[in-house]
Amino acid sequence: AYSFSSPHAELFYPPINPAILGGLAHLFSNPERAGELSSAIFGALLLLPVYFIARRMYGVPAALLTAGFLAVFPPFVAGVFRWGTMSEPPYLFFVWAGLAILFTSLERRRFKMIFFAGLFFSLAYLTRPEGILYFVVFFAFVIAWQTVRLWRKLAVRDTFARWRSSRSRLFRYSAPLA
Repeated sequence: AYSFSSPHAELFYPPINPAILGGLAHLFSNPERAGELSSAIFGALLLLPVYFIARRMYGVPAALLTAGFLAVFPPFVAGVFRWGTMSEPPYLFFVWAGLAILFTSLERRRFKMIFFAGLFFSLAYLTRPEGILYFVVFFAFVIAWQTVRLWRKLAVRDTFARWRSSRSRLFRYSAPLA
């Protein structure tokens, strides 16, 4: 694990994919079969969030077509047996599951689900280092979204306070006339 930028060994090895492969190898007593099963399981699970997002955005026919194309996508079908152990299927599943949960939480206004979106983005990072990009973008989005919500809440409160004070001034000045 040497890189071109440093003559020393790199110390970052994403732990999720080896943990998945180790668990499956322990379960089936065959490391080669564990790699194939990992890719097959996470490739199949990837269909769920992709179908869900496509269905919510474009309808059932487009979602079925999207899931069908993904189901026969060569790296998920034939690539498992030619390239060996790959970390793409678990990584893509974690990214798309995070996106599906984020989409659901915003659409249905269930903001407590955002925690699980962050959890899946974190798992994507722990599967492949480039997953940190999704987590950073997600974190920046949540911070910006919460800031806008707070500003709107304060703006409504200020507007109500101004309306109430103008109403009380109106009653104070009009009361002697009555």
